This record gives sequence, C-alpha cells and structure tokens, in this order.
Amino acid sequence: MCKMKWFASIGFEIHLQLAASKKLFSGAKRGVSETPNTSIAHFDVSLPGSMPILSQEALRLAVRGALALNCNVAPVCQFDRKHYFYPDLPAGYQITQRDVPLGRNGFVQLSKHLDDVDNTIVPIQHVQLEQDTAKSIHVDSVSKTLLDFNRAGSPLLEVVTAPCLHDENTAGSFLRKIQSIMRYARVSDAKMETGGMRCDVNVSIAPIISTPSESSKDFTVGLELPKTELKNLSSVRNVMNAIRYEVHRQISLAEKNEIWATETRGFDDKTGQTFLLRDKSISEDYLYLPETDVPPVTISKDYVREIANSMGPLPDDLFIMLTSKPYSMSIRDARILLNLPYGYDYYYTVRKIIGKQAGFSKEIIDDSLHALPTWIITDLVGKLHEHEKEEDLFYVPPNQLADIVCYCSARKISRLTAKALINHLIVTPSKMSVADIIKELKLDFIQDSNTLDVQVGKILEASPKQVREFLNGKQSLLKYFIGQVMRQVRGRGDPVEIEKLLKQRLGDTLKK
Repeated sequence: MCKMKWFASIGFEIHLQLAASKKLFSGAKRGVSETPNTSIAHFDVSLPGSMPILSQEALRLAVRGALALNCNVAPVCQFDRKHYFYPDLPAGYQITQRDVPLGRNGFVQLSKHLDDVDNTIVPIQHVQLEQDTAKSIHVDSVSKTLLDFNRAGSPLLEVVTAPCLHDENTAGSFLRKIQSIMRYARVSDAKMETGGMRCDVNVSIAPIISTPSESSKDFTVGLELPKTELKNLSSVRNVMNAIRYEVHRQISLAEKNEIWATETRGFDDKTGQTFLLRDKSISEDYLYLPETDVPPVTISKDYVREIANSMGPLPDDLFIMLTSKPYSMSIRDARILLNLPYGYDYYYTVRKIIGKQAGFSKEIIDDSLHALPTWIITDLVGKLHEHEKEEDLFYVPPNQLADIVCYCSARKISRLTAKALINHLIVTPSKMSVADIIKELKLDFIQDSNTLDVQVGKILEASPKQVREFLNGKQSLLKYFIGQVMRQVRGRGDPVEIEKLLKQRLGDTLKK
C-alpha cells in the first residue's frame, strides 16, 4: 500500500515595532528598554478622560513600511476597536484596523541568489497600524503575572500573509527578508530577540490526491485539516524548528486517523517540540466597532509619493549594486552582508572612510576595498560571535576598522595582529586611534632585520627534521617556518621579510 503524501501550508501574522520616538496615541516615550512602568501616559493605562491623539511620525513610518512591502496604500487611515478582555489591555479593546487596512495586495520577492531559496513571490494580504499591549511577565508560577506598561500603546505594523508557504526553509528566508527590508527602509529594527518583531504562524496540512507527472508540476490536494497557530517564537531558527516539528506532528496524527482541534501551541526550544496553549475550536468574536475617538486621516497621493521618493535602496536593489562594478562583490559575500543587521550601512561607511585615507597609495586603497567584505563577514562577525556579542557591527567603530584594514594591506601590521586588534576593540572598546593602540600595545612590525634574522635562525636550529625535508624538496614547509617565526615574534614580523630571510638562510645551508 502506497503511503499518502502531504502538503503543508504556512501563513504568517507578523508584528513589527515601529522605530518611532513616541507611542501611537500618546506623547509618552516608546520606552521599551526603560525601567518598568516609567514611560507611561494617562491614555496608555486607560485612565478616565484621557483621549488618543494619532502620532504623525508613526503614521509616516507605517506608510513607509507598506510601500517597502509593495502594498497599495489606502486613501484614508482609520481605526477600529477590537474588543477582548485581558490584563495587558486595561481598556478592554485594542485600537487597530480591520475594515480599511493601511496597505493591501503587496508582495515580497525571494530569490535564489540573495535568499538562497527558489525564486518565490510571497503575497502580502494586508498591513495595518495598531497599538501594542502591555508586557506580561510571569514570575514564581503561572498564577502570578506582572505587567509592564512601557510597551503599551507602542505603534505596531501588522503584516499578514495567506497560507502560501510550504516548507520551513522558505518560511525562514521570508522572515529574514522581512527583517532586512524593514531595517533598510528605516521602519523597524525587527529584532525578534528583543520583541522588535513577533510573529504567529498558522500551519496546516492537506493530503496530495494526484501527484505531479513528468510533463506537469501541478498536483491536486484534498481537504485541508484543522490548522494550528504557533505563538511565542523568539527567533527565526525557532520558527523554522517549530514549523518542521508541527508539520511532522500533524502528519503523524493524520496517518493514525486521529482527529485534532484548531488550537494555539507554543514551542519548547529545549525539546524541539510544540505544546498546547489553548483550544481555538470556538471562533472568538472580537465585536469590532469603529474607533470614534480617532478621526480618519486622509492620505493623499502626494504624501505617499513624497515618502516613496525619500526611501533609499532596499535589499534587492542593494544586492544588484554590490555584485556589480565598482563593488564586484561575490554573490555569497553580498548575501551574507545584506543579511547582517545594517550590514550594508556599516560596509558603506567603512568603505567611504577607506577611500579618503591619506598616506596610502592607490594600490593599497584598492587592496583594502577588495578585502573589506572578508574583514567584516569573517573576522569582525566571527569575533562578535566568539564573545557572544549581538551582531552589532558598529560595536567596532567604522573608522577603527578602516584603519586596521589599511594598515594590514600596507603591511604595517600582520593579519594576525589585525585580528588581535579587532578582538581587543571588542573586549576593551576604546576611542583611541588605531595607530595609538598599536604603539601602546607594541603591535607594529619589527623594523630591524637583524632581530628577525636572529629569530629565523632559532626556528631553523630547533627544527632540524623539517629543514632536512625542505632541503630534500618539500617546499611547502616554507609556510611552516614562516608561521613558527611569526608565532615567536607574536605577529610583529613582516611575512615577506621573514620569507626572504628564510630563503637566504636555507639557500646558504643548501650550498654547504
């Protein structure tokens, strides 16, 4: 008997905290990182008599976000009340958008080169502007909950897709693309680890009735089985793992002819399994009503056009630019760089500084610009990960990295020393110039050839076996000797000068 095949459908509801200075309907600072309950206005906690006033900054950011997702922007911004009762929502309703979302019919493009998945167009059903709730903090036990209203009323952009994705890899690439788009559009930092981006995932399966033939990739699916909503996912990796597990769980149940209800589930990243949060078999009635305290705001075509014209290039445009002249970056490097938080911003800033460096020849400047992507992607990011620092490239100021790269290209310091400098600046941030740090730590090249020659002699004397093998034709050992000398002088030797001295000494030995 042939085992039935299954088709998974995945949809998203993504909430992005807008990079506004104040809350959506009050003058309070958007103090997400402040001491709990210190950044609150009367309206944020629903005190009687307080009234909402729409933030023009938040509206502008929301329109920018809708445009970045290729949406048609509505001609009017109007709000509705979504009623539900929960401690983090003291008014008993959330001000959101239902009848007239801010944007409709958008899309996100995924490509093989930039996103490392098959070329895919992900439709965006709509985006809407709404207020955030307070943050619930569970302590001691599930029966005790603390509330922090600093987040209450912060502006959110909700992005809703149809269940149009079908595997966890494409879903993960889609989320990373949303993060990248929102960052380069200056709409949101989209950091899942700090709550800047939160997402709910709808997962369902359906049986494949007819399989694709050799002449056609089309196939027919049967009735969709009850869907599951996954919540409280703290990273893209967790989203992917939760989807993978949930699809497998549903298929396992279906193949046993077991029935499951529509439900909300969480994800345990330690066990890699989803777990029941609450049943959703009965549809919730939010009793939507028009929000009468916030007058509709007309969004003119000129207003939308002005915002569109003020937007810089987004990831797809940047990818084309970086892989073309004068950047000529590899596809791999361009992809990695653009997937780093504000990676292009950092790269562009350092590149600009290198281009203006005085005291270096054109050849050294060109070599530095060519090597820059590797310094950022491999060396800087590697050290940030090593020290468990967030991927904030600006942790090492651009002017300092520019100096390090140029000094290395000019052979004023070794690559080993350059890496040590990056490590030093991460462990001990300093406003000193790189030149002064090099002097203070005595990291510059040893200029005295006699001193280097003494060290070369010591290494050769301590390695008689390797010397014999080299003289018998094993030329690759030259790199071994160079490495040993560099280790002996703690990276302060010029590899070119060391190689010259080694060849001279080994040549003299060969003559004997």
